[in-house]
Amino acid sequence: HNGGYKHESYVLPVLQNGSQHFTTLASSTANRGDNNVLVFRANSRKILSDRKGAFDHLNTNTLIKSSIRVSVMQASQIFATYLTDQMEAEQERDDLLSQGKITLTEFEEENKKWETHQWALRWNNFHIKAVHAILRFQAVTLIMRLYEKICEKNLCLSDHTLDKLTKDPFKSAIRKRNRLENDNSSYDKGEMMKQMFKTCLWANAISFLSDFTVQQTVVLYGFYKFRKRKRRLKNLYELQNKDEGENNCVVNYADDSNVNEIGGMMFSFFMKSASLSVSRTIGLLGASAGGAIGSAIYPGWGTLFGTQIGDSAAGSICG
Repeated sequence: HNGGYKHESYVLPVLQNGSQHFTTLASSTANRGDNNVLVFRANSRKILSDRKGAFDHLNTNTLIKSSIRVSVMQASQIFATYLTDQMEAEQERDDLLSQGKITLTEFEEENKKWETHQWALRWNNFHIKAVHAILRFQAVTLIMRLYEKICEKNLCLSDHTLDKLTKDPFKSAIRKRNRLENDNSSYDKGEMMKQMFKTCLWANAISFLSDFTVQQTVVLYGFYKFRKRKRRLKNLYELQNKDEGENNCVVNYADDSNVNEIGGMMFSFFMKSASLSVSRTIGLLGASAGGAIGSAIYPGWGTLFGTQIGDSAAGSICG
């Protein structure tokens, strides 16, 4: 290999001071001259050390950081959507200009008018969107902790499996980089991507399930509000017709309409649920792939941003 390195990792559960740890032996086989040197690096981590407490995310410091991060991601999403819509709108007007349907002056005026209107429209209610995003994040986190407890107590998963489900991809990427890097402080990016895809897939599974649960609850609540509003209007309509002596006819018609309406709502609900399930599954795969690529570029922060970008890209595909 002329000075190249071949990396292999072995994860061994061991006991240290009564607590189970994962000790990873990372072997690096290097050709140095005529001699092959096998170097082992040990990296010990207490099992479930990345797992968070049920209400750790509500600590003041953590709450401030998570709120800032969610707000920044919400702002970046608005800005990215604005740029995408702007390019599409300009392309449509450019086609009209090429066809001679509008003049160059009209083209520039329409662009300026669109930019001014859309920019104000998208940012006027940013504070409301940010608050909703923060509340949703906190709800997802609480449900995620609940699912972790269910996995531990009710599903009786092993500590090894639970550790993979609760691992912090940010910290894991840094640990893997330290484990894989050679004497030149470089590492096998292909191996890093391979390992981090599996790590992100496991570590984000409960998070995406929690997000699916929150979105499913929102959809269910929306159908409940719609059904409640329709029932209130129906009662008001029957009360008005009762004064006119037409109650019997209206009730029979309303009953038939009610059956059809409930069937349609159930079909619509199951279709939305199926679509949400598919989109969240694809989002999990996209986030894992993005986290793997980001880890190869810059372990840690690259993992975090890669996961967010991968999830957003998958959402765009599904949307």
